[in-house]
Amino acid sequence: MAAKPAPKATKATNGGNKGRNNQVGFGPLALFAAVRSPIKYLRRNGFVKGVLGGNNSWTGVAAALWMFRLIGKLFAKNDEVLATEKLTAGQFVRIESLPPQTRKQKKRVERDAAASAKQAKIDAKQAKIDAKQAKIDAKAANA
Repeated sequence: MAAKPAPKATKATNGGNKGRNNQVGFGPLALFAAVRSPIKYLRRNGFVKGVLGGNNSWTGVAAALWMFRLIGKLFAKNDEVLATEKLTAGQFVRIESLPPQTRKQKKRVERDAAASAKQAKIDAKQAKIDAKQAKIDAKAANA
């Protein structure tokens, strides 16, 4: 019996999508996502193509963007919960926000706080002096 010839090397197909690139991050939806939110697009591609795919350039992009996101979350202003209550029928909630202070207003508040702290210190000293004087007067009255 004669040996069969080796099968020809065939080109690998990508699921029947001839001429189309099946990689993540390409196509009309990915382009729409890139226009809508370029940072998310870069962060996602950095993770998929870099961390999961092994591309060092995309890994660097992912690392930089995730680091910026982490730093942003760490130093972001946190909202303060002032009250939590259950409402019954007939009750309502009124929410107001105060406008942010201007620099001038902030300086005035700081100046007033410093002045009141200084005045409190002076008053404490005067009270101490008055207490000593009252002690001296009491001794003099008893003698």
